[in-house]
Amino acid sequence: MSRALIADPYLPRKAAAGEADDIVPCLRCLNCTDNDNANRHFICSVNPLLAREHRLGFGSDKCAAASKKRVLIVGGGPAGMQAAITASERGHDVLLVEKSDNLGGLLRFADADGIKQDLRKFKDYLVRKLSSSAVRVLYNAEVTDDLIESFRPDNILIATGSCPVTPDFIKGYENARHASTVYFDISSERS
Repeated sequence: MSRALIADPYLPRKAAAGEADDIVPCLRCLNCTDNDNANRHFICSVNPLLAREHRLGFGSDKCAAASKKRVLIVGGGPAGMQAAITASERGHDVLLVEKSDNLGGLLRFADADGIKQDLRKFKDYLVRKLSSSAVRVLYNAEVTDDLIESFRPDNILIATGSCPVTPDFIKGYENARHASTVYFDISSERS
């Protein structure tokens, strides 16, 4: 239970209240047990507020935004979803734009791999949390001047992921398979 409580310190309260779907799942990545943490605070891949929740005011009225803003988030991967959820919880009007018909970004590769069940659980948790929030999601859409003009955001957050660095100086690299290539191969087969 230690790692589960690190991922979600409110797990006992949520479980007792019958809110199992709201429990943040542990990825079992072991970042929290890394020996490098000996001289600094613990870290957690799914709980960036670890050991600072109350000091930063999350879960209380202190986390409410001073003024409501219109926030446009581009990209429905884990970072975009978490940013949208957090902004909405703070009281902002949030629009998330995803160019595909699914949320999850590169975490969607976990849908096709049984070994990646922890990543799938985390992705599914974020999708559930997002769908129960006030965030509006546009699927199969791209951000255009017209969209920006019609929504009139105060802030735009770009969460579109990244591309792998291609070390073309390594002989034979062109024959290597990247995780993103495998993901897209699997995705196209499932479509």
